Amino acid sequence: MALRASVYRHWLQVGLHSIWVYIDFAISWSIPKMGGGSMGVTLSFDSALWVTRLLRCEGHSILEMNTEDLKRPSTWEGKRWSLKEFTSEKWKWQTPSIQNPLKVLVPSHADRIRMETVESRICARKLPSGSIIWLDEVSSMVSPELLFYQMSTVLPIHLLVILGHELCGHFSLAPSGLGGNKASMIIPSATSVERIKSYLDSLCGSRGAKHARLALCYVANSALSYPEALLSAVCSFPCELHGYGLGSVTLNERVIISDGTRMSLRKQNRYPDLMFSFAPVGINYEGEGHLDLRGLMEIVRLTQRAEGDEAKVAEAALSEKITDIRTKYVDDIQRDRDLIARGRVVLRATKEDLADGESLDMLIQQILEIAQSVFGIDTKKQIEMLDDTDSRRDRHQLIHSLLQFGTNPSSF
Repeated sequence: MALRASVYRHWLQVGLHSIWVYIDFAISWSIPKMGGGSMGVTLSFDSALWVTRLLRCEGHSILEMNTEDLKRPSTWEGKRWSLKEFTSEKWKWQTPSIQNPLKVLVPSHADRIRMETVESRICARKLPSGSIIWLDEVSSMVSPELLFYQMSTVLPIHLLVILGHELCGHFSLAPSGLGGNKASMIIPSATSVERIKSYLDSLCGSRGAKHARLALCYVANSALSYPEALLSAVCSFPCELHGYGLGSVTLNERVIISDGTRMSLRKQNRYPDLMFSFAPVGINYEGEGHLDLRGLMEIVRLTQRAEGDEAKVAEAALSEKITDIRTKYVDDIQRDRDLIARGRVVLRATKEDLADGESLDMLIQQILEIAQSVFGIDTKKQIEMLDDTDSRRDRHQLIHSLLQFGTNPSSF
């Protein structure tokens, strides 16, 4: 009987243990995790920028994401922090390292994550509403407005202005190491100049806000590409910052061409890439792919190699491509005429103009001469500045460095 009772007690303990294992397993699967189960982790600085770019390139709208307050980071059941806490297949965080630590924001010194691969930045003050964006049940990141302020403490003004154009524009550079660093275009903006300005106004007395406000003076909304952002910045920068000193610009602003009652076959609106505020003159940027000549050449090669039915398909594709290119070419000419008819002179800039500083200088000189001869605006001083040897050298070096950055944005 004693042996039988002992066996019963043993199997009862085994059964209860199995039940608790099952309950623990069920609970563990019912709780959302990031990697090993961290919660309250708020990404900041370049770590937040990395994720912001990733989300935008994947089509997420940052402006539509929910916001929350800054939380204290912690692990499930008080376990020690480990590298697996910061990996997530869902959001594809960069795996942190000593050379490239993950930047997180914490509310106090006691909340720091003590790991060599994680860099904790302390924010003891109460942040303005909307400063933290909710990503999932256990993680968040700083908002684009707070991100712009944070990056103003570590970036030189030229790169900060480019970042401002990216956040306030409809393009995003790819996260470093993903997608061959190709940019995504025609996507929702992450914020706007007005939203950033309002946010900075709520940070009275904060270190770095002055630098951020200065940079924001040279940022414009609605850039559709990195070259547009570069042109906008270089034209807006004063001569002391190695720019052309042409003042503020507007990007991709609608110009009404027709009210629809006449010229029904023509476009009713045009959107010049860049218009200056000092005169009704501007620039349209045409990149290498504006007229897809490389695509045309590839179809020609396929046509030459194809036989039988494949040759007919290739010839049809070639005809369609030629029609597309011709249609685009004709529309460009009509756009220029439409804008001139509305009192706006818009010159075209190319990839080659950006690559050759002298060519871009000539384009800007032509714009200044048009403003003077057509619209009667005195631009003699700006034209003379173009001939200053030191200014020209510094300007060309700046443009070259910004072009290099656009192809490999690892500086952020």
